[in-house]
Amino acid sequence: SSAASDVYKRQNINSGNHTAQVYGGGNLGVVDGNSQININGGTSNEIYGGGQSSDVNSSYINLQGGQANVIYGGSNITGTVNTTNITGTSGTANTIFGGNNVGGNCEETNITINGANITDAIYGGGNKVNTNTSNITIKSNQNKIPNIYGGGNEAGVTNANVNLTSGKSENVFGGSNNSGIVETSNITTETEIDNNLQVTNIYGGNNAGGLTKNPNIKVAGGTIENIFGGGNRAEVENTNINIEKGIIQDIYGGGNAAAVQNDTSVKVTGGSIKNNVYGGGNEGIVQKNTNVLITNGKINGSVYAGGNGTTATVYENANITIDGETVIGTTDSVSPESGCVFGGGKAAVTGTESNNNSQSTVNIVGGTIYGNVYGGANTSKVYGITNTNIGYVAVGNENLQKANILITGTVFGGGEANASGSEVYDFSYISVTKGININIDGDTHDEFAIRGSIFGSGNASSTSGASYVMIKNYGTIDNPQKNISIQRATIVTLDNSAVVLSGATDRTNEYSNVYLSLIHISEPTRRSYI
Repeated sequence: SSAASDVYKRQNINSGNHTAQVYGGGNLGVVDGNSQININGGTSNEIYGGGQSSDVNSSYINLQGGQANVIYGGSNITGTVNTTNITGTSGTANTIFGGNNVGGNCEETNITINGANITDAIYGGGNKVNTNTSNITIKSNQNKIPNIYGGGNEAGVTNANVNLTSGKSENVFGGSNNSGIVETSNITTETEIDNNLQVTNIYGGNNAGGLTKNPNIKVAGGTIENIFGGGNRAEVENTNINIEKGIIQDIYGGGNAAAVQNDTSVKVTGGSIKNNVYGGGNEGIVQKNTNVLITNGKINGSVYAGGNGTTATVYENANITIDGETVIGTTDSVSPESGCVFGGGKAAVTGTESNNNSQSTVNIVGGTIYGNVYGGANTSKVYGITNTNIGYVAVGNENLQKANILITGTVFGGGEANASGSEVYDFSYISVTKGININIDGDTHDEFAIRGSIFGSGNASSTSGASYVMIKNYGTIDNPQKNISIQRATIVTLDNSAVVLSGATDRTNEYSNVYLSLIHISEPTRRSYI
């Protein structure tokens, strides 16, 4: 039936066109108990589980059919609703808010979608008023949900929780949309069959404005295109990503076009990454440090401690650690686009020219890498020092999972400056400003091999400082290691090692057609066999 005026009562909506607001609570009074609205049919404009300006203990809205423009679990103008509960099993809603509209307060909101059709967005919080705790659970849905926010629209949430187990979603944000502070956001995906849950983008933080202080993302299944630890265009304080299972295209520890005020953390302990992993952002800065740990993960592309893009600066230090049975790349990988490990970013700097004191650190304790290892960046700079440590003893962290190490490409202490593979190049580009350290130690490993060369520089790039290469416990007289060459270092030390070098040409050398084993080394130190 048509409603000529606002309705304040518990009710069933079965049919008709409801152009005015429908309230489960009252106008100015208090509902001591609970309110309930069952939407079975008809068309409704605005539905509130609470009142216009009144309190409700707990509200219940069940979307079981029909069509609603906007659903609020809470009240409209003022009023406190302790707990809101919205369940969607059928029917259509354009937008759902777990909390209030423009005033009042909601302590806890609960939204569960298990079959309904959501055409615009779901907000765990309110429209323009803050919420304490929000909980969103997506079990299944009829269409792809365009946007899911753990927070509000122009409002914050203290603790925002989004749990995805099935269905399709376009953008999932742990935080809010246009503004609002979210203290802690938690996004969790969990499914046994990855294709049952499909998401285009996951953001730990907010969308266009506001701040999320502590965003957390845990992936335990699903098929996801992009994961951003931070926000889309809104800052976060820190980020925390844990990948246990799932199929993912790209992972960014930072935000999309948004800053991280402090540190990022990315941990991949399982799953399949189709493209790349970045410790930094996608065009977004990280004002302090990045930390990437890959344990038993499978990455078809490359892994970067830094960010992606010329604006994705990491201002302090970039760190990446690889251990266990990790696999980077495939047998078809072509360096540097896939199968590689970078201590820096992709076209993104680490540090600043003015400070010139950053460090990029690569630690490898186990895994198979079907490409090159770089202490520096891909076509960019590290303003400071790079440290590349390969081997359990070289890294010196007992908490890591030691395993066999195979690197099919070359180890570069610096960065990549010849990504196009041009035959016309020199080493004049400075990819590391202050110095390069490479420490390789095969001690305690059953299998340990680097099949390419070892460069104290980058590929077609150098350092303004000194370059030190230490190679220990690397091959024996009876079973020597086989490499191509050792090149471009200030000091190379081989200790308790035996290496057979097949040689390489050097276009910057006057003997450019001659195969050389040791090239541009200022002070070779040998306690081994070459």
